[in-house]
Amino acid sequence: MTLDRFAPQLGQVRRRIREVLRLPGALTDVGDHLARAPGKLLRPALLLSAEVVGAIDRRVIEAAVAMELVHVASLVHDDLVDQADERRGLPSVRAAWGDGVAVLTGDYLLALACRLLARVGSAEVVTEAATAMMAMSQAELGYQYRLHDLTVTAEQYLGYVRGKTASLMEASCRIGAMLADDRGRAADCLGRFGSSLGIAYQLVDDLADLTGLCDGKAAWSDLLSGTLTLPLICLATHQGWRDRLERILAERTLSAATREEIEHALRQNGCLQGTKRLALEHLGQAVDALHALPASPARRGLSAIVSWTHARLNRVVPDASPAEERTPPVKDPAPDATVP
Repeated sequence: MTLDRFAPQLGQVRRRIREVLRLPGALTDVGDHLARAPGKLLRPALLLSAEVVGAIDRRVIEAAVAMELVHVASLVHDDLVDQADERRGLPSVRAAWGDGVAVLTGDYLLALACRLLARVGSAEVVTEAATAMMAMSQAELGYQYRLHDLTVTAEQYLGYVRGKTASLMEASCRIGAMLADDRGRAADCLGRFGSSLGIAYQLVDDLADLTGLCDGKAAWSDLLSGTLTLPLICLATHQGWRDRLERILAERTLSAATREEIEHALRQNGCLQGTKRLALEHLGQAVDALHALPASPARRGLSAIVSWTHARLNRVVPDASPAEERTPPVKDPAPDATVP
């Protein structure tokens, strides 16, 4: 990912993460394991967007570390819920140490993040982060009741995405602005940027999972865990595919031939291209939010994140051939959605 504009500050964040992941006692080995694969640090970069409206200080760095810890904790818990064996090219915590250790590690990381945020010295910042954590948990819990449920609608799934992914990105942006002493228009614009980027980012991840181009986890893990993402929700509306997907979900295994069959159907029925177009709409909304902010190197850094996400989207789902092009099968129900 192109995060060059934030490289010096992200270097500080990375070093601080290594420090705080030197966990005590029985968690020492787990902390070392997590530190070996630090990820892209997207959420800290979003928080560093505080530079759009003010200076980067120690509080901003600490808050950036805290938001990354929240993200890592959510991944540890996600892998437990999904019974995933791999994360970021390494064994997941649950695969290496068991379910119990995974639960307690995620809990510890969340508590550690809260302590770092409390040290920032702003109750407003803690409230913003806690609200995002609640939204993430509520969305994930709600969707657990809909696993293997082929009646889930696109609208319901997008609500899940807003809670699961977009809420933390929005909070990261807003906290950066708060720590730069901006709680007005700039904070709102950055919040809208983070939310729109988060929805697009998750849709790209969903597409990557179904095309074998995913980062950090095994391909097709969503379907195997019973999670119906937007392309699959679209496919279930086409003749014969709801019954076919029900059988696949019941079997909980996917042969290479079945994967090829599903991917072909997703392409032929416009489900990949339709989801791609929706992701592009949200990227366009993220750009619109940026344009409402004053030009600055930090704004260009955020624009580069949009460009990287757009390029990844095009790699995951290349533009359709004329034979594949058709009316998008999925639409964003949000009333303020606009086509860029």
